[in-house]
Amino acid sequence: MAAAMVDFGLLSGFLGLPETTFNTALEVPSSELVQSILEAVSTKAQQFFEKENDNYRLGVELENAVHSSQTRIDGLKTSVESSQKIAEELRTQLNEKGMFTHSSPT
Repeated sequence: MAAAMVDFGLLSGFLGLPETTFNTALEVPSSELVQSILEAVSTKAQQFFEKENDNYRLGVELENAVHSSQTRIDGLKTSVESSQKIAEELRTQLNEKGMFTHSSPT
């Protein structure tokens, strides 16, 4: 069975540990090295879950903002349509009384 290749440079950068920590852990493992690696992994896992929670929260906030904005847009559209209907009714009433002449721009 072939040993899996592990990119210690990648792990080093990701976990913030010197690359030699991983080499030493393979060659001469000690409880202190294993403990330091596990602490670094634990810290990164905690950061990951915090960011995941933040991302979820932001997604919910965005969805709420979109829904709220759409509701407001719908309300404003209804208001504009109502105002247009009232204006048209008033024009009609004024036309019937001969008080309003609508001139179209040419």
